[in-house]
Amino acid sequence: MNDVVAVPEHRDEIAQLNSGISTMFHTFNTENFVDKMRLVNAIADSEPIADHINEWLCVNDFVVQNVDINETNEDTGEEVVSTAIQVVLITDSGKAYRVMSSGVFRDLKAVLNILGYPKDWERDVEMKVIQGQSGKNRYYSLRCRLVSDDI
Repeated sequence: MNDVVAVPEHRDEIAQLNSGISTMFHTFNTENFVDKMRLVNAIADSEPIADHINEWLCVNDFVVQNVDINETNEDTGEEVVSTAIQVVLITDSGKAYRVMSSGVFRDLKAVLNILGYPKDWERDVEMKVIQGQSGKNRYYSLRCRLVSDDI
């Protein structure tokens, strides 16, 4: 049986994100200022995935980041800050969609471990976020297929 091993070029970045050392991981080429602005705008202009659940998107890049969420404890009224994982999927047309989900992050790590970075993919890959429910809790996960394949 073959073990799935993280592609060396991103193994450390994902470990740092998981441990809280780093707050962001992305697949963008950021060698120049224009590319860096593209990354900033993809994050800032991303729209919630909610209206695109179960919709296949041709993904070219993605961003994963830790984000702080401010909530009020219903019992105490105390303001609480927690950290969540936000995934931003960027399509071939430049549209960006975001979802707060450790499940999507888990699935995206598997994609990276097996396929590597999007720039190295031999064919275009479509992804869709699906929503499930367990009791009152909903969760998200990620599915992938090659463009024009029905897997």
